Amino acid sequence: MKNLTVLLLLLSVSQNPFTRLAFGQNWEQVGQGMGSNVRFLESVEDTLFAVKYSNIQDTTVLLKLSDTSWQTIDDVCFTSGIQSIIEHENGLIYTMSCGIVHRAIGATSLIGHDFGAMGFGHYQGDLIAVGWFDTVNGLPASRVARWDGMNWSAIDTTIWNNAIGCAIEYQGELYVGGNMWNEHWDIDRIGRWDGTQWKKVGNGIHGGMGSVNCFEIYHDDLYMGGSFTDQNGNPGPKIARWNGEQWLDVGGGINSPGVNGCSVQDMVVFNDELYAVGSCAYAGGISAQYIAKWNGTEWCGFCAVFNNTISSIEVHQGELYIGGGFTTINDDTIYRVAKWVGGDFVDQCGTLSSIEDTEAEPAQLTISPNPTTSTTTITWKGQTHGNYQLQLFDAQGRQIVPPVSSTKNGEWELDMRGLAPGIYFGQLVAAEERPFGSAQGKSFKVVRE
Repeated sequence: MKNLTVLLLLLSVSQNPFTRLAFGQNWEQVGQGMGSNVRFLESVEDTLFAVKYSNIQDTTVLLKLSDTSWQTIDDVCFTSGIQSIIEHENGLIYTMSCGIVHRAIGATSLIGHDFGAMGFGHYQGDLIAVGWFDTVNGLPASRVARWDGMNWSAIDTTIWNNAIGCAIEYQGELYVGGNMWNEHWDIDRIGRWDGTQWKKVGNGIHGGMGSVNCFEIYHDDLYMGGSFTDQNGNPGPKIARWNGEQWLDVGGGINSPGVNGCSVQDMVVFNDELYAVGSCAYAGGISAQYIAKWNGTEWCGFCAVFNNTISSIEVHQGELYIGGGFTTINDDTIYRVAKWVGGDFVDQCGTLSSIEDTEAEPAQLTISPNPTTSTTTITWKGQTHGNYQLQLFDAQGRQIVPPVSSTKNGEWELDMRGLAPGIYFGQLVAAEERPFGSAQGKSFKVVRE
């Protein structure tokens, strides 16, 4: 078996992913919940704000959490299509139909009257607005504008194609992302401003493969999330990190095999780990429906079953909140805003890696081929216990019974031709032990392509 390159899924399981659902709920509803989908969450001082869609097409409603209930905020003009919100100078900045609003304690002011923004960021202490606009308060400004507290100005005279959706300061430079491009600077989907000119970020994201939706800084690296793929030499899929000089892999990326439209919508750092949310189902090859966390080495999932996607994630007063379109989590009714109450619980962690296969060590379990399009052989070399059974579950924890044949020398042949593409979880357990609860069992994962 030497010199044979195989894909091994490295998995650590801290708790039973399928019995955990029966023992408790790690998320709880916030206030009375929301009657429609939540687009944004933002924490400002001691207040948590939310933006939800209203029953009127293309309009949104701004709310704040007061004690344990959500209260609608009356505003300076009709609230239409809020595209982004951000904390700025102990207040909240957001876009409305009449322009850009700064809401601070005791005062609300309109600071941009003829343009809207799809995203905000900060650079050298100033507010950065990005979007699809060509002017700000009557002045030419293509897609990027700067507010110094008194006046708006353009970064430079660069004309951008398509929209810019997010911005962040990293290592003294302004980074912007979206689905924009500029041929002069050879910038595609992501660029950086060094104070004098725009520059590429590595090779950018070429080939029209998706957009950049969000940025976050974690352990001194810049992370970007979006809908981009890892084709044509691009970073990804859906998430990548930049250390100032080169793109680095993030544990195999985030994806949903066979599903179109998967993307990372938001990220946040919580308890020294990076959380990513969106519409994807796997991170680093492990099941992580709509939410996953990265500790710098591997991805972790929670085996939570959401009935709809997550759009936003925020840390407020030391606690983690999510918002989106979901109305149930693990079959419990939770309307669109939830708070994490699960403590340090981690369901499963791991990464997908390609390594050189060597001679199996005693008590080592191997799966070959993995991934597979038909059958695969599971070998538990060195095991001393007999009478083992192979249990297999899908990503939602439902047990399935595909054809399995076994031999006396610790080998099981698993026929997966009748299963849908995706990642499956299993364990070899002694006949007297229950699935995923056996100290004598062996856990594994296998990918059906």
